[in-house]
Amino acid sequence: MRLILLSLFLFKIMAETPRAIIDVYNDLPNEEKNVCSSNNFLDCLTFKETIDASHADFGIPLQSGKPKPGDGVNRPKRLVLPPSNDELLCKGGGLDSLSNDLSDSIVLIPRGICSFEQKAIKAFRLGAEGVIIYNNLRSRYSMNYRGSPMVFDNDDIRRRVPMDDIVWPMNKVDYECQNARAWIPKEYFSFEPLPYNDTVNDFILTGSIYEGNLCALEDESHPEELFEKNCESKRCLLTGSNKIVTELMEYEVMEACCAWDIHQKMSGTSSPYVSSDDKLEIPITFVTMRDGDKLLNLLIQSKNDNEDVLVVMYERYYPRWNVSTYLVLFLAVFTNFLASWISASDLRRTRKALETTDIILAGTGGAGAVSINADIPANIPVSTVNTTHD
Repeated sequence: MRLILLSLFLFKIMAETPRAIIDVYNDLPNEEKNVCSSNNFLDCLTFKETIDASHADFGIPLQSGKPKPGDGVNRPKRLVLPPSNDELLCKGGGLDSLSNDLSDSIVLIPRGICSFEQKAIKAFRLGAEGVIIYNNLRSRYSMNYRGSPMVFDNDDIRRRVPMDDIVWPMNKVDYECQNARAWIPKEYFSFEPLPYNDTVNDFILTGSIYEGNLCALEDESHPEELFEKNCESKRCLLTGSNKIVTELMEYEVMEACCAWDIHQKMSGTSSPYVSSDDKLEIPITFVTMRDGDKLLNLLIQSKNDNEDVLVVMYERYYPRWNVSTYLVLFLAVFTNFLASWISASDLRRTRKALETTDIILAGTGGAGAVSINADIPANIPVSTVNTTHD
C-alpha cells in the first residue's frame, strides 16, 4: 500500500510540472527578411524569450523537442488576441458576429468566465492553430446569480446584483495571507461592472512597491522590502473581508492577500457548450499571470513597431523512463525489508535455540514421558513442558 501511495504521489508531482515550452520571436525587419536565405526558418527571426507552460489534457499533443530546420508543421505562428467583441471567447451565438478570424495563428486568451475547453473550441472554430490561456486576477472572482433580478440586454443576459453576491477567491487555493496581507481603503477599488473591475483594480494590486502596488505598501505581515521575496507573484487578491477603521475619520478597508500564480492542470469539461461532436485538433497551453503579461507587452510593443510576434509551442524533452522515480521506489522497498529483518532478529534467535534444545514432554505422574534427544549447548537449559492427558 505504501508503494502504491508513493507512486501516486510521484505521478501527481510529474503531472503538475510545466512540460511545455513557448519560444517567442519577432520578425526580422523587411530589409533583412528579404535577404535571409537560411534553410533554418528560425535564423530569419529575432529570438525574444522562452516561456514555460503547462499542456491541457484535451486537444492534440505537442511536438516533442524543439522544431528542426525544414519542419513545415510546427513553424512559428503569429500570436494574436481574441476578437474585440468577445475578448474571453465565452459568448454564445454564431461566429459571423465576431470582428475577425484567427486563421493560421495562435490566440492568447485570458482565463475566466467559461471553461478552458469552451475557449479552445471557439478559437478552433475561428481557425486558430493553437491556444495559449493566461492566468489573471479577474478570473478568480465570480457571481452568485441565484435569486437576483435579471435584465435582458440584446442577446446577452445581464443581472443587477449587489456586492454580497460576489463569490470571492478561495483562501489557500487562490491566495495566501501568510505571504502578504494588507488592508486597503475600499474607496480605491471599483466593482462596476461586477464582480471586479480589472482595469482599475489590477493597477493597484500588481507590481512592486515602486510600481504603486498598494498591497506591498500596506503589507502588515512583512517589511516593505520583503514583499517581493515573500509574494513571488507580486499580485494580490481581495478576500472579501472588510472592517471599519477609525483614524481621524471613519472609513472602510478591504483585505488583500498575496495571490498564487502557478501552472494549472487543464482537463476536459461537461459544459453544455461543448458537444461530443467537437473535436479539438489544436494544442492548448496555460501560462502564469507574469508570463501572460510578458506576452501582452510584447504584442503592444510589436504593434507600435509594426512587427508580428511569432510563437512556437513544443513539449519539453524529458526521459520516458524516470530513473529517480525507480530509485526512490528501490530505496522504499529496501528500507521496508531492512526494518523487517532487524525487527525479526529475536524471533530468529529463539527459533535457533529451540532447534538445538532437548525438549522433554512429561505426562502426569511421570507416565508417558517423551524425550526428544538433541545436542544441548552448555549455556541453554533444558525446557520441560508439562502436559495433562485426558
